[in-house]
Amino acid sequence: MPHAYIGIEVLNMTAGQRQTLIDALRALMPERDEQPAWRVHLRVRRDNQAAIVEARWQDAHITDASIRRYLAQAFGVAENTVTSAAATNAFGRVLTLTHSAVQRVRFLLFGGVGATWEQSRQAVLAYLAANRVQWESE
Repeated sequence: MPHAYIGIEVLNMTAGQRQTLIDALRALMPERDEQPAWRVHLRVRRDNQAAIVEARWQDAHITDASIRRYLAQAFGVAENTVTSAAATNAFGRVLTLTHSAVQRVRFLLFGGVGATWEQSRQAVLAYLAANRVQWESE
């Protein structure tokens, strides 16, 4: 079970779809754990369209295919109608999900696949420093 930071950005969703996404993601996150460091920690971007989540994730929950499959089920659409594009940037692995030819949500696994907690933490700190205006209050 990796302890990692994951960024989630809503790209094109209605308010109802956004709530479905939030509910689906909450179901994947361990709400309670005897180890406080493994409990869910959340930081929401100023515009409320993105968040960074620190948690101890199930390995099976953070693969490209499992995210695509899980969200297709949550939204009640056929899995083959949800496509994904993966890339790597300076902060980690990026997965963008598309449905009906519209990019809907983007995930960023800070530090990339197989990163340690410290590598993930360092990547999220670099990301926040590079995007300070979007994430910090005035």
